[in-house]
Amino acid sequence: MELEWRICENGWCDLRIVKLGWSSGKGGVYIIWSGRGVVHVGQGDFEERFSRHRKDPQILRYVANKRLYVTWAVVEKGYRNGVVRFLVDILEPLVEHYYPDDDPIDVNLPPWQAQLYPE
Repeated sequence: MELEWRICENGWCDLRIVKLGWSSGKGGVYIIWSGRGVVHVGQGDFEERFSRHRKDPQILRYVANKRLYVTWAVVEKGYRNGVVRFLVDILEPLVEHYYPDDDPIDVNLPPWQAQLYPE
């Protein structure tokens, strides 16, 4: 499956300041990372999830150089578990959360990750 990973106007989005008013009700999968590695892979309504993660001490402890980055892609609900399973298996996030046991669905990685994990 080919995903369209989102980038902000000036490059990768900072989780703590990205404005998501446009995304109300939109959902899919997302990746949070910093200079210390991939922090979290998740799914759901972007605005609700990002708001929650901005206050999560488990995620905030991985801020590096005052930044936490995020990218996201709209994915239909029925495919999200499989996409998240694939991303978790490849990226091995630092913050452990419940992740689905669904069969992985192969997707393209964001450009910064594609360089580290070539196909």
